[in-house]
Amino acid sequence: MEQEINELERSCDSCSEISLIGVEVTAKPYGIGTVVAQDINNIRVSFGGTEKSYILDRRYVARPRFENDEEIISVFTEYGQKQEHIKRLRRELAFLQV
Repeated sequence: MEQEINELERSCDSCSEISLIGVEVTAKPYGIGTVVAQDINNIRVSFGGTEKSYILDRRYVARPRFENDEEIISVFTEYGQKQEHIKRLRRELAFLQV
Protein backbone atom coordinates (compact mmCIF):
# COMPACT_ATOMS: atom_id res chain seq x y z
CA MET A 1 0.00 0.00 0.00
CA GLU A 2 2.84 2.38 0.81
CA GLN A 3 4.29 1.88 -2.67
CA GLU A 4 0.92 2.61 -4.27
CA ILE A 5 0.57 5.77 -2.16
CA ASN A 6 4.05 6.92 -3.23
CA GLU A 7 3.27 6.29 -6.90
CA LEU A 8 -0.01 8.17 -6.67
CA GLU A 9 1.69 11.10 -4.92
CA ARG A 10 4.38 11.26 -7.62
CA SER A 11 1.74 11.27 -10.34
CA CYS A 12 0.03 14.22 -8.61
CA ASP A 13 3.19 16.35 -8.60
CA SER A 14 2.56 17.61 -12.14
CA CYS A 15 -0.76 19.17 -11.06
CA SER A 16 0.93 21.23 -8.38
CA GLU A 17 2.96 22.94 -11.11
CA ILE A 18 -0.08 24.14 -13.06
CA SER A 19 -0.89 27.75 -12.26
CA LEU A 20 -4.27 29.15 -13.24
CA ILE A 21 -3.72 32.50 -11.52
CA GLY A 22 -4.57 35.31 -13.91
CA VAL A 23 -6.64 33.07 -16.19
CA GLU A 24 -10.06 34.41 -17.22
CA VAL A 25 -13.13 32.29 -16.54
CA THR A 26 -16.85 32.63 -17.12
CA ALA A 27 -19.55 31.80 -14.59
CA LYS A 28 -23.25 32.16 -15.38
CA PRO A 29 -24.35 34.16 -12.36
CA TYR A 30 -21.26 36.41 -12.26
CA GLY A 31 -19.98 36.81 -15.82
CA ILE A 32 -16.27 37.04 -16.58
CA GLY A 33 -13.79 36.73 -13.74
CA THR A 34 -10.11 36.14 -13.09
CA VAL A 35 -8.49 33.42 -10.97
CA VAL A 36 -6.75 35.26 -8.12
CA ALA A 37 -5.71 32.34 -5.88
CA GLN A 38 -5.12 28.63 -6.28
CA ASP A 39 -4.36 25.67 -4.05
CA ILE A 40 -3.97 22.86 -6.61
CA ASN A 41 -7.62 22.14 -7.55
CA ASN A 42 -9.19 24.84 -5.35
CA ILE A 43 -9.41 28.28 -6.93
CA ARG A 44 -10.70 31.68 -5.90
CA VAL A 45 -12.09 33.87 -8.66
CA SER A 46 -12.64 37.62 -8.59
CA PHE A 47 -15.75 38.85 -10.41
CA GLY A 48 -15.40 42.60 -10.09
CA GLY A 49 -16.01 43.23 -6.39
CA THR A 50 -17.05 39.68 -5.53
CA GLU A 51 -14.77 36.69 -4.91
CA LYS A 52 -15.98 33.10 -5.09
CA SER A 53 -14.19 29.81 -4.35
CA TYR A 54 -14.52 26.69 -6.46
CA ILE A 55 -13.25 23.12 -6.60
CA LEU A 56 -12.16 22.11 -10.09
CA ASP A 57 -13.94 18.82 -10.66
CA ARG A 58 -16.49 17.54 -13.19
CA ARG A 59 -18.89 16.72 -10.35
CA TYR A 60 -19.40 20.41 -9.60
CA VAL A 61 -21.54 21.87 -12.35
CA ALA A 62 -21.69 25.33 -10.73
CA ARG A 63 -18.00 25.91 -11.35
CA PRO A 64 -16.64 28.52 -13.76
CA ARG A 65 -15.69 27.61 -17.32
CA PHE A 66 -12.26 28.04 -18.91
CA GLU A 67 -11.38 28.60 -22.55
CA ASN A 68 -9.99 25.04 -22.76
CA ASP A 69 -12.38 23.78 -20.09
CA GLU A 70 -12.42 20.05 -20.89
CA GLU A 71 -8.64 19.69 -20.69
CA ILE A 72 -8.28 21.67 -17.46
CA ILE A 73 -11.20 20.02 -15.68
CA SER A 74 -10.08 16.56 -16.79
CA VAL A 75 -6.63 17.05 -15.24
CA PHE A 76 -7.94 18.43 -11.96
CA THR A 77 -10.75 15.86 -11.69
CA GLU A 78 -8.15 13.11 -12.03
CA TYR A 79 -6.02 14.85 -9.39
CA GLY A 80 -8.96 14.96 -6.98
CA GLN A 81 -9.71 11.28 -7.53
CA LYS A 82 -6.10 10.35 -6.86
CA GLN A 83 -6.08 12.41 -3.65
CA GLU A 84 -9.24 10.65 -2.45
CA HIS A 85 -7.66 7.28 -3.25
CA ILE A 86 -4.51 8.23 -1.30
CA LYS A 87 -6.65 9.16 1.73
CA ARG A 88 -8.49 5.82 1.59
CA LEU A 89 -5.22 3.89 1.34
CA ARG A 90 -3.74 5.81 4.29
CA ARG A 91 -6.81 5.03 6.42
CA GLU A 92 -6.59 1.33 5.49
CA LEU A 93 -2.88 1.27 6.21
CA ALA A 94 -3.38 2.94 9.59
CA PHE A 95 -6.12 0.41 10.44
CA LEU A 96 -3.83 -2.49 9.54
CA GLN A 97 -1.01 -1.11 11.67
CA VAL A 98 -3.13 -0.98 14.83
